[in-house]
Amino acid sequence: MNHRSVLGLALGVLFFLLVILILALSVAAVPVASPITTSAGEALWTGRTFEVVLQGIMILSAIMSIILLLGPGRLRGGVS
Repeated sequence: MNHRSVLGLALGVLFFLLVILILALSVAAVPVASPITTSAGEALWTGRTFEVVLQGIMILSAIMSIILLLGPGRLRGGVS
């Protein structure tokens, strides 16, 4: 295995563990009674931590995949 495969495997396992951790915490934190919201803004933005974290992970994974697709050979600017 080269260093790219090891890095990809490590990032995949880390992502998988992070998703499981977030899901476990969100399931454990589910309130028994439904909350009463006073405005549309509170209803839209309160308790959206999971969605924000998920969007951040998706953006970072897209950036990492683009960087890995470019590879070291294409970053040098040489003609192949």
